[in-house]
Order: sequence, then structure tokens, then C-alpha cells
Amino acid sequence: MSRSSSVYRALYLTEKFGSLQVRPKQLPTVGPGEILVHEFSVGLNPVDWKIQATGFWVTEYPAILGVTKCGVMFQFNPRFYYGHGGLGSTKVRMTNDYATFQEYVLVPAEIAIKLPPNVSFDQAASLSVGVATASIPLYSPSPTGIGFKAPWDGGLGQYAGQPALILGAQPPLGIIQFAKLSGFSPIITTASPHNTDLLKHLGATDVIDRNDTPASFTASVARITGGHPISLVYDSVAHEDTSSSDTTPSQRAATSWSCSPPRSRKPRGARSGS
Repeated sequence: MSRSSSVYRALYLTEKFGSLQVRPKQLPTVGPGEILVHEFSVGLNPVDWKIQATGFWVTEYPAILGVTKCGVMFQFNPRFYYGHGGLGSTKVRMTNDYATFQEYVLVPAEIAIKLPPNVSFDQAASLSVGVATASIPLYSPSPTGIGFKAPWDGGLGQYAGQPALILGAQPPLGIIQFAKLSGFSPIITTASPHNTDLLKHLGATDVIDRNDTPASFTASVARITGGHPISLVYDSVAHEDTSSSDTTPSQRAATSWSCSPPRSRKPRGARSGS
């Protein structure tokens, strides 16, 4: 889109549980304290397919999805000047003008970050949600988060010797890395066996096959922790299968966090009762 045009392309979810279609969109008006970013890269996150598959969060359709992006400033409101160069941010409003699956997007200036020269657009677009999804639950005070002391605020290594259980380790989230910085040990995670080496490289001490039976899972956790209570359970899957994952009563975590309300996902074409 040229500066003389006001129409560009956006990817719309046409209706609840619907299909995705590319459609034209009008350039939004830049409000006070906002910038309009020409996107070069966008991030794909689990919440994107969960919105389409389960219908949560979004209330108005057709809707544009996407929560992370990176690009360059295209316009700015006269009340605010940010400067040139690459910008990265995370979407904070579930409305179309602020969603990221489009060529141009509004960004509140207060959450835009100017990229250093050694960070690419693709790297920046994949970073913000991962950092926020891990750090906000762990280190923000209640009720937003658990309230552990952050590594950058004097909490580096503070929780040494306290077990952490991460259900569904996803490397882009950064939860393993943050748990390691905080000192949690052992750091137990569930994943497919072929990801074991990668997850241990990131800081996990033990990886349990995510397809293990509940009895096998419980026995593995008890063996790894020596029966000691788990200080943190972090559920990045938020499915009924993981929300029912449990350890022995003496090991149940004092603090736990789920990335979203547990909900089952019916496969497309499946019938009730099948």
C-alpha cells in the first residue's frame, strides 16, 4: 500500500468457528499516543487457533486475529513522536485495528519497543508473547500473577531446590528459562520424547513423555522430586487432560497457573458421543 492509498489487506475470521479469508480493510485513524506500524513480521501463537476452534475471547465478527508483530512506523499522531526504525509489540486490545494479521496495525506507543540492530523482525515478532506469557504469571503480584520475586529484581536463583512442574513445555514461551533463572530445581516438564534434548538445553532437568498414563506420570514426578512438595505448576496447554493431571496429595503445588481456562476441543467433523 502506498501512502496515497487507504486500503490494504487483512486476514479475517469470517464468523465464530468460521474460515479465514483475505479481505480489504480501510486504514485506521491514529489516535493520541498511538502509532501506525507497517508490519514486516507477525508471530503465530496457540491463542490464534484456539480462538478459531473454541470461539473464546472474540465477540464481534468478522474478526482479525494475531497478537504479536514487528515492522516500521508508518504514521504517528502529532501528539507523539517515537522515531524511525523497527518496532515490536504485543497486541493488548481484542479489536480489529489492533490485531496483527494485517499489513498495517495500530500500536499504543507506550508498549512499542525500538529494535536493537542485532534483532531481526522475525525474532522480535516471536518474542513478546513468549516473554509476557511466562513472566507476567510468574512475577506479577496477585491477582494478575503468582508474585514470585523476579530475577531482575533481586530474585535471581532465589527458589533454588524448589521443584517446578511445567505441563506442555513450549520453547517459545520462555517458561523453562525463567524457571531456571529463578533457581527452581528440579524443573520437570512434559513433552514429546523427541524434544528432550532441546528442552534440557533450555534448562529442564527432567522430561516426561506427554503420552504417559496418569499413574506413570505421578510415579515419575514422585521419583524425580523425592516426594517433596512442588512449588510451581505451570500449565501451558490448558486442556482438560492437563488440568486433571495430578500428583500425590503431599506433592500438590502451593502455586499454579494455567494459560487459559481448560476447555476440550472437538475435532472437526466429530459428532457428540463419538
